[in-house]
This record gives sequence, structure tokens and C-alpha cells, in this order.
Amino acid sequence: MARILLARPRRSLGARKRSLGGSLLASGAGQALLVISGVLVARAPGPADRGYFALLVVVSSVCTLLGSGGLPTALTYFIARDKGSAKAVVGSLVAPVAVQVAATAVVQFGVMFAFTQGDPQRVKVAALVSLLLVPGILAQNYGLAILQGQERFLPFNVFRVLPSLVYTAAVLAVFILGVADIVILMAMWAAALLSAGILALAVSVRRLPGESQSVSSPSRSHLFKFGLKSLVGSVSPID
Repeated sequence: MARILLARPRRSLGARKRSLGGSLLASGAGQALLVISGVLVARAPGPADRGYFALLVVVSSVCTLLGSGGLPTALTYFIARDKGSAKAVVGSLVAPVAVQVAATAVVQFGVMFAFTQGDPQRVKVAALVSLLLVPGILAQNYGLAILQGQERFLPFNVFRVLPSLVYTAAVLAVFILGVADIVILMAMWAAALLSAGILALAVSVRRLPGESQSVSSPSRSHLFKFGLKSLVGSVSPID
């Protein structure tokens, strides 16, 4: 019996070390891919379009960050608190998230319209393409939130890196072909995020456990309140 009790903490410690190692590896790989793609993007379209591209990406990130209302953080917390309620929690947010995506896209369209007035046509086209970042970013955020709440760290780390990996490979290809411009780069970034986000969301909901009554499922209002309160604290100061 004593041996069994001693073995359990060791296995738990080993699992934590593997999770930590996977997280560090994913973070390092993500940063390395961003450096590679950043250098290529800086050289391919020229400094002016590189600046426009960065502006469009930042605006999209801010809009989706505020538009999410902190719900991904709330999702992670309540799923981790009681994994048996994960299915009910996720199901209660399907309709609100659909409205959230549409509303965020509308707000981003207005912001982009204000920012790109008087800019070249190619920048306006890229701004329209950037609207696809809204469902892509939110799908990835919710997929990662569910995976993290379930403590499925292997797919969690894979999907953290996947969009950057796909995007970097695409940027390298168009750079070699000499056809990189701001519209193509934005289309590739949006496609990478959208495809990886949908895949992450699909994988995360496939293994939702059956409902349990150990802890009552939080209401939508509780989820929204928790998300809004956690929005500032869960965001990096750099963001």
C-alpha cells in the first residue's frame, strides 16, 4: 500500500513535468516561427505594406480580444472546476458565441473602414479579408480554452503552434515564388487561423464527457460576469 501511495505522486509529478515541457516547447516553437515569418514578411511586400499589414493584424486582435468578453477564460475555469459539466457549459454558449462572432465582425468592419479611408485599394481589400480573422481567432481561442479546461495538453500545445506553422510555410512558398503582397499575406494568415481554429474547436468538443451532477452548471450570466471580470487580468500587458 505504501508503495502505491508513493507511486501516485511520482506519476503525477512526471505528468506535470511533461505538461510543462510541452508548454515550453510549444512557446519556443511559436516564437521561432514568428521570427521566421516576420523576417520574410518584412522583406517581401516592402516597409509600407508591412506597416499596413501589422496595423490590420493589431486591429483584428484588439477587436476579437474585446469582443470575446473574456468568455474563453470563463470556459476554461468552469470546465476545469467540474469536467462533468463541460458539455452543458459549452452547449449554453453556442448561440451567444454565434452572435458574438457576427457583432465583432461588424465592429471590426467599422473600425477598418475608418482606418483605411484614403489608403491604397490593396490595403482596403486586405482589410476586408482580415474580417475572416474574427471567426478564426475566436474559434481557436474557444478550442484552446476547452482543451485547457479538460487538461488535454498535447492537442492544446499542438493547436497553439499550428496556425504559425501553416502560415510560415505558406509565406515561405510565396516568398520563393516572388508573389507575396499584402492581400495574399493577409489571406494566408486568415486561412491559417480559420482552418486551425475550426480544427481545434472540432477536436476539443469531440471528447466532452457526459454530464454529472457533482457541481451545478453555471448560468450564462455567471459565465459572462466571470469573463468580463477576468478579461483584463488574463491578458498579457504587452497585448
